Amino acid sequence: ASRRQRRLGIRCSSLRFPVGGTYFIDTVKRLRERVTDPVLLEEVAGFTAQEAIHSREHSRYNDAVCATRGLSVEKLEAPIRRRIRWAQKYRPPLEHLAMTVAYEHLTAILADAMFRNPATLDGAHPEMAALRHRHGLHETEPTPLALDVYVCLLSTSDASDQHQCQ
Repeated sequence: ASRRQRRLGIRCSSLRFPVGGTYFIDTVKRLRERVTDPVLLEEVAGFTAQEAIHSREHSRYNDAVCATRGLSVEKLEAPIRRRIRWAQKYRPPLEHLAMTVAYEHLTAILADAMFRNPATLDGAHPEMAALRHRHGLHETEPTPLALDVYVCLLSTSDASDQHQCQ
């Protein structure tokens, strides 16, 4: 891919992060009361804070990029928000957690690809390159929190979808 295509891909993927980060936070919070392990609960609090920071940073970037091109962030995010609202209405919380686990895994794969191919950030604004680097380091951490919560809840599963985690 050309440098221009790589930059466009990065910009487009960034549009998903603020809405997605909020979705991840909401998903984990909705299941938090089922977690009784104090260490895992502390990690949930850290996860929510970290995702909120990531969302804020990407929102600032998206606002700046869209402003320079006369685009509406709200209009571009609207289809993502509609899909999330539909899923929250019709799918159980544990499925949302499974989706969060899947998206965390996907972002870890993308971060790994970025670190293996430094040319991915060629031509990126220095602040954006730094943001991607910081975000990438977080995404490649060994055990994503959503997976820990998911495994813990499944280890105590029953047919009622009222899993509790100790």
